[in-house]
Amino acid sequence: MKSLLLVCFFFASSLLSHAQLHESKAIYLEALNQYTLQSDSLYAGNRNHESKTIYLELPGDLDGLPDSLNGYRIVILTQENIKQVYRANNNRLIHTKLFPLRVETGRIIISFIPYSGVRKWNGNLDLSLGDGVQVHFQYDCQSESFQYERVVSWGI
Repeated sequence: MKSLLLVCFFFASSLLSHAQLHESKAIYLEALNQYTLQSDSLYAGNRNHESKTIYLELPGDLDGLPDSLNGYRIVILTQENIKQVYRANNNRLIHTKLFPLRVETGRIIISFIPYSGVRKWNGNLDLSLGDGVQVHFQYDCQSESFQYERVVSWGI
């Protein structure tokens, strides 16, 4: 009897964990969607952001994001490919970091920070900060889910 309860408990916790992972991936995907929709207007006139490719470094074990979205090609930067990606771009690119979501007073905030990246001759990366974007989600009690609220951009 105890073993049956234990199996049920592990099964239920596994389902809950899978549901939470799926929900957080959906929030990251919507944040990326909003980031790409806002990118043209946010960076209008900035010659460093003329490319329709986003070189994206992901937090932790997040995966499963699309290869393209809203006319932007998404290239995921990993430890395995970062050297080759920089080399293919003359060792310079806009290196965007997607930061882990944070929760603040009923909101989820996901930050995208595009750095001006340069790969040095010794392999070190030099990332210069210039601006950033936060995508805010507000909890909706009726739908019992987080809904897109707004995009906040900032710069130096």
